Amino acid sequence: MNKNKILVSAIIPCFERADALQRLLASLKKIKFSGTLEIIVVDDGSKDYRAIKKVVGKFKCSLLRFPANLGPSPARNAGAKIAKGEFLWFLDSDTEVTDSDLLEKMVSHLKQDKCLAGVGGEMIRIDKKLYAIAYQYFPNWIFFVKHLPMREAFKIYPKFIPTNNLLVSKKDFLSINGFSPYFDMHEDIDFCLRLAGKANSKKPFLIQNDTCLLHHRSSEGREGSKFWFFNTPWNYVSTMHRSRLKLLFCHFPGLLPILPLLDITFTPIVLLSQIFSRKMRSSDVLQKKSKNSSQNFPIFVLFSLINMLLAWLKAWKLTTQSFFNDKESLIKKI
Repeated sequence: MNKNKILVSAIIPCFERADALQRLLASLKKIKFSGTLEIIVVDDGSKDYRAIKKVVGKFKCSLLRFPANLGPSPARNAGAKIAKGEFLWFLDSDTEVTDSDLLEKMVSHLKQDKCLAGVGGEMIRIDKKLYAIAYQYFPNWIFFVKHLPMREAFKIYPKFIPTNNLLVSKKDFLSINGFSPYFDMHEDIDFCLRLAGKANSKKPFLIQNDTCLLHHRSSEGREGSKFWFFNTPWNYVSTMHRSRLKLLFCHFPGLLPILPLLDITFTPIVLLSQIFSRKMRSSDVLQKKSKNSSQNFPIFVLFSLINMLLAWLKAWKLTTQSFFNDKESLIKKI
């Protein structure tokens, strides 16, 4: 085996967040890994590019730069295009590796279980305690969040893993042409669904207590970017439902005509789980990710219900239009 061969390429899209990026890169340098790791930072049109360049230069990473902000999907695709590793490790700039053996364990899981399409996971800190995040999706692709205590061992096989920490084979990545440019939100879910379909496995992804890193959920790096829909509850919720329609249209088009029935059936479950949540509601997450967003949960619910009704109308319209238009042109209009 060639010891100089790069085994893993870490790809980090970055918009502003120089301080957060420095924290992440410092944690990556402490990793104990038997293979070779390359680190690729993709600056997605940061206004303070000099700060990003200074941080990257300090850690001697590869750096790509977009002159304007294009969003995380093009940034990840660009990083993957020049990556030399057998595996691609997608990270968000506001994450931090707290276990020096993390990458070694993730690669080991992916190599040992050939049924897996990806490995990863995130943990967050709530009231000074660490919890892993697991998303429970219903057929209408409305979800609620499970918080798994990191002090307890667990192993789950979710339908997707967010790209704040996801390790996949580069071969598999190329086989599905990477990330779609048509999603403002849920681009990682679309990516994982396509990857899972390629793998044709009942357990395509793995999250367990030794594969998670810390996600700080920074409010920085959103203003003026493709992620500026976090600025208000209305923009966030409307973007979420529009992305949900795209997911259904791309992967489960047969569910669009019955979307009202699915929403009426499953939304009360999600709503009740949010009302009685002891950890963190969706409005709390939005408040953490945006400096200007209200934390008013009833307002968040009201906006969600209004956008759900609008989604029903759009779903029926899409069902009709799909008979007369090609799929790609319709996705662009959603």
